[in-house]
Amino acid sequence: MAGMRVLVTGVDGYIGSVLGPGLLEQGFEVVGLDCGFYREGWLYNDPRPRPLTVTKDVRRILPKDVEGFDAVVHLAELSNDPLSELSENTTYNINHLGSVALARACKEAGVSRFVYTSSCSVYGAAADGGERNEQSAPEPQTAYARCKVLVERDVGALADPDFSPVFLRNATAFGASPRMRFDIVLNNLAGFAWTTREIRMTSDGTPWRPLVHVEDRRSITRYSTWVTMSRTTAFAKSPTSSGKSLTAVPSLLAHRAPTTAAIARRSARSTVTCPSFSAAGRPRTGPGSCGKSSSGCR
Repeated sequence: MAGMRVLVTGVDGYIGSVLGPGLLEQGFEVVGLDCGFYREGWLYNDPRPRPLTVTKDVRRILPKDVEGFDAVVHLAELSNDPLSELSENTTYNINHLGSVALARACKEAGVSRFVYTSSCSVYGAAADGGERNEQSAPEPQTAYARCKVLVERDVGALADPDFSPVFLRNATAFGASPRMRFDIVLNNLAGFAWTTREIRMTSDGTPWRPLVHVEDRRSITRYSTWVTMSRTTAFAKSPTSSGKSLTAVPSLLAHRAPTTAAIARRSARSTVTCPSFSAAGRPRTGPGSCGKSSSGCR
């Protein structure tokens, strides 16, 4: 692991800006690659060293650009459903064709490990309400998810004894990042809770959503760059992810939000006041005045 040379595409993004410094801390030699469209607007400055970064469109990568790397971690795509639906042709050109072209360049250059950040969105809506795993059939519902399935298919076909793709079907990330995203569900609800004292639900809350902290995404990606695996491997979520119904998330957030957070739903409006919070809106240590720990509150 120590001394491995790793290229991280999308290193300036929400996950990449956490992953890059984290891999450096673990002893990897890291180079970043990003088109630079979102370099404006940091939420906070991370004091850790950041990898040197090449500014280049992932669709323009040639084999010579990835020569000498032991692994490539590919994050650089259009990264959510609304954006991907604006122009499906552009989405396919970047997310599908661009990703496959990058993988082919890596194989030609002798890169042995290609870690692709896929998504649990490949499973779509589970009609039977049951859990899904790596063996479950994908049912993508959006251009973003369909591209993930296509990349897994086409890059998986490139696998041989010298080229090992790994597909991480990641849960929805949450948590702080220098390149913050407030459009993803838990970050969005937390942002409203902190700034407006209101947790805004725009649906009836019945969908279940797998969630994983961005630092845990970093850990499983690090593991995937070096551990010995079969020729091509897919992982659904990660060992540290968990599933929550959206109705459960606001109550959990109320423990981390300012003193009183109103939970606003489409059909009802109610207020949750957590006694485990001080007047300053900070979590107390130990049980709240109700006698329960924060994890025991309902």
